[in-house]
Amino acid sequence: MKSIHHYLLLATALAIGLPAQAASAQTATWNAATGFWSNHLNWNPAVVPDGPSFDVIFNNGGSLMLDGSPNFGSYSQTGGTLTVLGVQGLVVSTNGNSGTLDGG
Repeated sequence: MKSIHHYLLLATALAIGLPAQAASAQTATWNAATGFWSNHLNWNPAVVPDGPSFDVIFNNGGSLMLDGSPNFGSYSQTGGTLTVLGVQGLVVSTNGNSGTLDGG
């Protein structure tokens, strides 16, 4: 009976810890000269940043074309060009507040 109790405590501790791990911020850095936001190969790590847990960095002087409406926690740009294609938008979600950049 005691060993089952220990396993239940361990399983509960792991279950409680998983959401906290998933909520931590991820950094996605643009690494292409020119390309579309939706192409995972243009990002380091190779994942399309879309979600409030992403901190996006665009600082290589390239040309990023927004072809979707991503949501992210922060966006930093130094140099380069961000082109908003069609009726797309950015949603920045931080601390329960949000702001948008729309273009078309």
